[in-house]
Amino acid sequence: MKKKILAVLALLVTLSAGSVAAAGVRYLVFNMNEGGQQVVIALADQPVITTAAGTLKVTVGGAVKVETPLDNVKNYCFSETSTPTGISEALKDGVRLEEGHVYVANAGKGGRIGVYTTDGRLVLTVTADDKGVADVDLSGLRKAVYVVKSANTSIKVIN
Repeated sequence: MKKKILAVLALLVTLSAGSVAAAGVRYLVFNMNEGGQQVVIALADQPVITTAAGTLKVTVGGAVKVETPLDNVKNYCFSETSTPTGISEALKDGVRLEEGHVYVANAGKGGRIGVYTTDGRLVLTVTADDKGVADVDLSGLRKAVYVVKSANTSIKVIN
């Protein structure tokens, strides 16, 4: 199913580059499953998108910009800016919010990330992996405002 959706995306990018640009859309954004990585590609660069053998490949001017298994593509969207907001939003350097998850990329190997209620109660603790990346899954918590703290940053999040 994902393969069909991405094939349609490739066709749309190819056929409607002019109409997409006229609508103010200038970028194609891929959100990846691994570490919350985000890849932003300018449509003005005329990307060529192909899928084969379960792999997504995006080339620009003959150079490969993205080559990843389709299963690694969480979602994609078109954006007017190179730093899109909404479902996937960059909050601070190394910290991103995406669909009920806070990805912290600068926590340090084994770093602890705590999630606190506004009255200061610790409700969740996550440990960063060997690369210093942590996926803080807020989906199991009730809808509320939380403070997510690591050694390097502190942010407020509405879950």
